[in-house]
Amino acid sequence: MPRDTSAMADPEEAHDYAPPQSPEEDHPLWLAIKIGTAMFLADLVCSNLIGFSSPTWSIILAAYLSVQPPIAGRASAGRRLLAMLLGLSLGVAGAYANQFVPNGASAATFAVIGLVGGYMASKGADYLFAAVVATVITFVGQSGEETVFVEAMQAGIMILVGCIVGPGTAWTVERLRGWLHDRGSGVPGT
Repeated sequence: MPRDTSAMADPEEAHDYAPPQSPEEDHPLWLAIKIGTAMFLADLVCSNLIGFSSPTWSIILAAYLSVQPPIAGRASAGRRLLAMLLGLSLGVAGAYANQFVPNGASAATFAVIGLVGGYMASKGADYLFAAVVATVITFVGQSGEETVFVEAMQAGIMILVGCIVGPGTAWTVERLRGWLHDRGSGVPGT
């Protein structure tokens, strides 16, 4: 009769790797790698591949989304893309409206953006992103450098790049950590 060896397994045998569920749970080295890589890639894509001279919104958003857990980050990115479309619409409307209102009346535009954003956030926190995008588009759309539509599309493209690069970086880094963990690499945080 064969011996049951399951009880004899090493109690310190490696467990399956589980990604951190928040930035506070993450190892500082890996968190820094995620944020730095996401910011680098967002700048590389927007500056070198697309040709934007100042891809601020892409870099900020990529950094923000890169610290979320990979699964939550992807789902969150999808909801934010939906919110981005609403935000783009609100922002373009806000930028156009601000061209026709006297100074100081633009506060009313932001009140409307806040009301819509607040309503969206009641459906899910990621939908508050509509208010963020609308505010960005309203500001850049009234800058006067380009038409409102061109400014809105440029900012929208930057935001879209950030929505893709941030979660993509988190997913890739966590896959690498899991792979290193499975091989017993001894790398901190794996």
